[in-house]
Amino acid sequence: MIEFGPRIPNGALPIDRGTERSVRARVEPLARRAYQAGVLLVPGIPEAENDVAALEAYERFKSLIDRKRRKPRLPLFAKGA
Repeated sequence: MIEFGPRIPNGALPIDRGTERSVRARVEPLARRAYQAGVLLVPGIPEAENDVAALEAYERFKSLIDRKRRKPRLPLFAKGA
């Protein structure tokens, strides 16, 4: 589950940094919505078969967020892809 706050809790993996508004603007559009209202997930982690697959999903998601941070106007996905 993705959470937003001023500190990274013990055991959590960081996704992004900045003001809550700027982080949400980068993370929310790319996150997966859970069945529970308002809950965001890192795509690929809930269905990961093992810890290695989950870590790879996290790294892919973090990479997308990092790209969005560096070039906010850069589209992350090609049309029709």
